Amino acid sequence: MTNEEQLEQWVNGNPVHDDERDICCPDFSCCTGVLAPLDVRERFAKAYHEKDDKTMDQMLMMFLGAALQGKNAYIAGDEVPDKLN
Repeated sequence: MTNEEQLEQWVNGNPVHDDERDICCPDFSCCTGVLAPLDVRERFAKAYHEKDDKTMDQMLMMFLGAALQGKNAYIAGDEVPDKLN
C-alpha cells in the first residue's frame, strides 16, 4: 500500500494499518479505534498534498498526544508536565 492509498482510505473513514510497512494512519485510529473528524482528516490530506510539512508535523504531534492521552508518556518538545519537573 502506498502513502497515498492509505491516506485516501483514512480520509474516507477507513483507517487501514499498513501491515506491509507497519505504518499507522496519521491519527493512529487503525490501532486506537478513535478516528479524527472528517474536517481534520481533510485538512491533513490537504497539507500532505501541498507538502506543508509544518502543518503536518503539528497535526501529527496532536494525533500522537491524543493517542497517548492517559498514558504515562512524555513527548519530547512538548511542555514538561509539572509532575515530571
